[in-house]
Amino acid sequence: MRRPSLVMLVLGCAGFLLAGCDCEGPSGRLPEFTKSDSAVEAARKAPPMPAGPPRPRIGVIPMTIKTGFWRGVRTGVVNATQELKGIRTTWEGPANGVGAQTQAAIIASFVENKASGIIVAPVDAEALLPSVQAARKAGIPVLALLSELGDPEACIGLVATDNAKVGELGATRLAEVLGPKGGKVVLLRGVEHDPVSEAREKAFLDTIAKRSGVEVVSSDQHAGKTVDTAASTALTILNKFRPGQVNGVFCSNEAGSTGMLRELKETNRLATVRMVGVNCNDQLAEEVMVGNIDGLVLENTLELGSTAVKVMVAHLRGEPAPKQTLVPPVLATQDLLPDVTLYMLMHPPKE
Repeated sequence: MRRPSLVMLVLGCAGFLLAGCDCEGPSGRLPEFTKSDSAVEAARKAPPMPAGPPRPRIGVIPMTIKTGFWRGVRTGVVNATQELKGIRTTWEGPANGVGAQTQAAIIASFVENKASGIIVAPVDAEALLPSVQAARKAGIPVLALLSELGDPEACIGLVATDNAKVGELGATRLAEVLGPKGGKVVLLRGVEHDPVSEAREKAFLDTIAKRSGVEVVSSDQHAGKTVDTAASTALTILNKFRPGQVNGVFCSNEAGSTGMLRELKETNRLATVRMVGVNCNDQLAEEVMVGNIDGLVLENTLELGSTAVKVMVAHLRGEPAPKQTLVPPVLATQDLLPDVTLYMLMHPPKE
């Protein structure tokens, strides 16, 4: 095997703990259809803000509170709240059920309770637009996180990952591990018609095309949103080629990365196919640590959460807010793992 053994990590991450988080929930009247949702119920029953001098309160609404990705974003929100001082942030989002309806109800609750500003990562860009417009009509600025709404002008701006850089980093890393001789590579796309995936894939193809000796032999298949559909697609691609005919793969989303990893193992090709993926979960993190994955391009969740809060606070203080702030991704490889920030991105706090 060409893969080295597990790297021992000894890291001090106390500075990233969630102690001291301002996590009061919004309260107020909610639409009937959401009252059975646990996230909205928690927001409704949350205690009122303690007495004291008024401080700006910013509501932050993720796509979900359940995944490691969004727990990482929450850590960034907490870090910025503690750094800036004099502000309060409220974190509340969907856990289960219809995410867009829950997000709309939480926005309504923030409006009812006169939040200073709202940061939202829309589950559905069109469905959430009326709620955001209602907030703006009430004089509450809204900042989009990760992706835009149907009408970008409804928000004061957007904080998102630089997805073109994701594809560029992936192509550069894959070409690096293939070496000067190059090889035949596969692009496993993410979600069809998703602008985030498409930006990553275009940048990957544009960058890899500049590398001598590298040939893309498959680039028209999509992983979709789930690991099972991604694994099925990955197997279909791999079955088109005999062992040795594919030398490297790049997957543009987390589901695709996990599904491709599964099938490379099942077909006994993991030792001969170099793999670079996007984003992380516990399984992908472990495979990078042992050297079975040559790299993961990670969205910087800590920086996304922190930057969103800082952009909103700047706006509330009357400073000009950029219409678009792109946060660069970071590359995780086995030799780079003894790094506190990378470790936190790959191992976000548990619930």
